Amino acid sequence: GFIPSVVPLHPRDFVYEVHTFGEIWATTLWEMRSRIIAANGGNVPVGNEATMQLVLDAIKLSPIDPSFTEGRDAILDADCAANACANEDSIWGAFAERGLGYKAQASDGAAIQIGVKESFALPSLDVGTVSIDDSAGNNNGRIDPGETISVTVGLFNPWRSASRNIASATAILSSKTMAVGQITDKNSAYGPIPAQGTTLGDPFTFKVSATKATCGQALVFSLKISTAAGTLTAGFTLRVGSPAGPGTPVVFQRNIPQGGLAIPDF
Repeated sequence: GFIPSVVPLHPRDFVYEVHTFGEIWATTLWEMRSRIIAANGGNVPVGNEATMQLVLDAIKLSPIDPSFTEGRDAILDADCAANACANEDSIWGAFAERGLGYKAQASDGAAIQIGVKESFALPSLDVGTVSIDDSAGNNNGRIDPGETISVTVGLFNPWRSASRNIASATAILSSKTMAVGQITDKNSAYGPIPAQGTTLGDPFTFKVSATKATCGQALVFSLKISTAAGTLTAGFTLRVGSPAGPGTPVVFQRNIPQGGLAIPDF
């Protein structure tokens, strides 16, 4: 146990208490219910029944002790299995409203203390894959100072409903990293990008500065993506050089008994 005088039972900032979790989850589901009712022309019985069925079906699809995001994804899976993703907009809208939108992160299940990275964003086209080609340089599969690099970026469509398929897209590459000397081909065109699919565009090309690029340096890129629905921005990072040296690689790990978010690779 613990000594109450040392560790208060309900300190003011104790957000990990189980009923606090429940309040967040319940208000999110209530928001989802309201949106589903509105999407059904304000028909409360229809929207209420649809919401309850989604939550019950999602319980069957959830892992044991799900995190917030696993619970959200189970509801999306249940909707797509039973309703062909008809309520996807309402579900994503509700969870994004409460900070559990696209790219939100949660570590472990709600039975223990968890870390959360909020996101209030709806799904949008995103960088799915990145591959480089340095055959114009030393062809070692790595980015080196002074080389000309071709980069092929796959755009991922995170929506699930077929109604969210994207017919085509274009992207413009830019970077504020000084080591990116010159982007010689900054435009790429993309064909159809289906929901949950990734489509490759034609390669971008840039030249790495021979004097400003250093081994291990991060090259940060931005993509301005345009579709019929509008324009958005996504990004990705590449590294200069390759891991090398006489010693054994050092691996950093952390083990947080009460959960925690993954360490990002900057």
